[in-house]
Amino acid sequence: MKKIGTGKPSLFFLMFIIWIVSCFFVCDQNTDGGKTAVLLLLALSYLVSFSFLGRIENLYKEFHGPAYHLFFVVCLIKYFVMPLSLCLSQSFDTIGPSVASSSFNMAVMLIIYEMICIVLLRVLFLKYYISARKEYVYSEGIKNGNSRVILIFWGVVLVGIILSFVPNFNIIPKNLFVLAEDFEGQDTAVSLGVIVIWWKYVFFLSTFSFLYYMYKKGSNRLFYYLSVLLILFFLGLITGTSRWSILFFLLLSLYLCSKMFGSRVRKIIFPISLVSLTTIISITLYKFSWAFQYSENMYIDFFQVMMGQLQSYFSGPNLVAQALEMENNPMFVHRITFSTFINDFLGSIPSVASSIDQTDRINYYFNRYLLDWYSDNTSQIIPMTAVGAIYFNILFSPVFTVLFTWLGFIFEFKGISDNRIYNNFVYLYAAFWCVLAICFCPQIIWGNLIGLVFPVFIIYKFLMAKYSCNELS
Repeated sequence: MKKIGTGKPSLFFLMFIIWIVSCFFVCDQNTDGGKTAVLLLLALSYLVSFSFLGRIENLYKEFHGPAYHLFFVVCLIKYFVMPLSLCLSQSFDTIGPSVASSSFNMAVMLIIYEMICIVLLRVLFLKYYISARKEYVYSEGIKNGNSRVILIFWGVVLVGIILSFVPNFNIIPKNLFVLAEDFEGQDTAVSLGVIVIWWKYVFFLSTFSFLYYMYKKGSNRLFYYLSVLLILFFLGLITGTSRWSILFFLLLSLYLCSKMFGSRVRKIIFPISLVSLTTIISITLYKFSWAFQYSENMYIDFFQVMMGQLQSYFSGPNLVAQALEMENNPMFVHRITFSTFINDFLGSIPSVASSIDQTDRINYYFNRYLLDWYSDNTSQIIPMTAVGAIYFNILFSPVFTVLFTWLGFIFEFKGISDNRIYNNFVYLYAAFWCVLAICFCPQIIWGNLIGLVFPVFIIYKFLMAKYSCNELS
């Protein structure tokens, strides 16, 4: 089935009709003509750019993995759905200071510039990177491991049992799938919390490999169902405030199961999705509980809050404009220095972060600008393209977006080109974070790579090498 944005003419024609209707609709209203015009230009630029890209993508369908589909869905939302929604609702503001129309228009132009850069980047990746490496792609299917995966499995379980006796090591949350009311009080110390997170992912990979080995060894359906229960259990283990992590794990686990167990996976899509949805809604209600304290109709208010968060989740133009104006604000103009740039990266490295000034980071300043200097809230994410513009200049504003998106494309290619479970999982998980660079800031992506993906990969790689377990039969 072809996806929107991958070259199906009828879909683009339908989207073009939607764009034209939106143009007529907003012209009949008393609208902010300047902002509306550039937003309509953004949506039109998406149709032209991705229609061109779709024709090229059709030649490389066999290299389309889960990160690719996620990337194109997010691009559709950010570059087409969001600007049209803003035009129709005429609700351009977000939390924080209002911005000048000139700053807003500049922000939209930077987003168009960002979009053109990643389209050209994708074309270069397909034409030169993939074309030169086609022979390295393996046939579909995951190889089962040898008997040594049993040693790794029991070793990891033993470590978990030992850690469970350490004070404040909450390996299993008090409330699986649903956040407890005292969630904030359940946090462990930072250093201990990182180790717990690492253990959880290594536990999942080792158990998943062990169950698949046993399944392939005797074709016993019991191990298939145990694999499904493992996925559900792990969703409970990672219940936290990051909905992206849950979504990434859901997509990745279903993708791996489809390659490992074939058509049987269709039967588990609904229950796993239902559990994931319950967890995500729980986290969302927790995050926005402040909006429902005095609400007369929680469901209506919940929907309004979610619509209002569209720019926040997809780095909308108002946030870009706010970041550009922050750069010239007298309170921040001398605070953002080269040390801020260094701290943005060193401040996410485990064991090093404690010695870094966490208040001298770009996202910290952005939240102080939007909210209050004495506020502890750091929930707002500074857009990636704005970070590039602040650290370098307007011309190089997409530099971080291009860098992380390119890494995402490479990680996905390596993931779908391998037939080992842990390589598939780690590479594709890294790819998910990187291809969504248009929604995050460097601090978030780098923090997840250096704080989770790379350590888990190194730990599990070490175990596989130590016990000569290549996950190959």
